Amino acid sequence: MKGVILAAALLGASAMSAAAQSPLDGHGPDAWAVTGVAADDTLNLRAGPGTRYPRIAKLAPNARGIDMVVCVPTLTYQQYRALEAAGHKFAARWCLVRLGERLGWANAAYLAEDAGGPAALDAGIPTDGPEAALPGVVHDFMTRWINGDFYRDRGALRRYVTPDIADHLLADTGADNLLDGQDHDIRDLDVTWGEPPILRGRANLVAHYRNFGQAQRLEFGMARVPGSDRFAIIEIGGPFDE
Repeated sequence: MKGVILAAALLGASAMSAAAQSPLDGHGPDAWAVTGVAADDTLNLRAGPGTRYPRIAKLAPNARGIDMVVCVPTLTYQQYRALEAAGHKFAARWCLVRLGERLGWANAAYLAEDAGGPAALDAGIPTDGPEAALPGVVHDFMTRWINGDFYRDRGALRRYVTPDIADHLLADTGADNLLDGQDHDIRDLDVTWGEPPILRGRANLVAHYRNFGQAQRLEFGMARVPGSDRFAIIEIGGPFDE
């Protein structure tokens, strides 16, 4: 299993049509965030604008830095809000959104302007606060996974990752759902910051290691758990050969 770890199918950037890659001008904020979703739930992304379409991916309840491609009805954000304020009634508004490699249609009722916005961009490596400790958190997660700790204490895994990722990682597939194989020999584990280190509240980290001598990496996205200083892993990509 390679790619972004999710208990759902994924659409990569290559699946976007040329039209979908050209968002409507002035459609709203530069970044969006999930809102109104319970901490133990996720926001569904669907193959089309409506619940009749199958779910193809999910977003964490605290996902941020979401890119909006287009919405239906095909009005700009400002037009939609003005018509709504004037008393026009619309069917549920759906938006094609993208976060990393995840692309799908979300109910706009669960999307709000990312409070961080462009000001939350931070190209530097954190040197203090809970963010500075994140490489150690990912290193600890990897070490415990390699040692098999989470199969003996499944509740501990949810202290590191979102519920959907925990369910996927521990699913009985006959293989290691993180390291992509039935066996592993991990050596030289090292965790570094990704590029950019922080983007609109999302931390990007990379775990480098050798598995049976082959240099590989896993890419991690982390975000702050609402109401706390704790960060959780919201996305895992890989493993990729280096």
